[in-house]
Amino acid sequence: MRVKQGRKYLAEYTDAGLTAALLDAVETRNEAFVDGLADRKEVESTRANATQARIRFANGLYRQLVQLCATGEACWRLTDAAKPPSTWQLPLPPRRLRGSGVEVLRSY
Repeated sequence: MRVKQGRKYLAEYTDAGLTAALLDAVETRNEAFVDGLADRKEVESTRANATQARIRFANGLYRQLVQLCATGEACWRLTDAAKPPSTWQLPLPPRRLRGSGVEVLRSY
């Protein structure tokens, strides 16, 4: 926009040092600057999309881990509660009974 205005009033500002070559240089640098900004925005957008993809993937893994832990806890609780009380304790060692001179092993 500034280059367009400069070309329009070039005759008036020639005494101040404004030349067509200077306006061409400003226009070229402006185009390079705008292209650089566009490239930077594209890179930022790509990076943001990649970050969002990683976050969605990690959230999916987390949900699966939570489900796996809940399933494991439920299985553990069910199998632990389903055991009869005799398996919760260690079996008693066999007792020796003495009777009529013969030693008999008996377990309870």
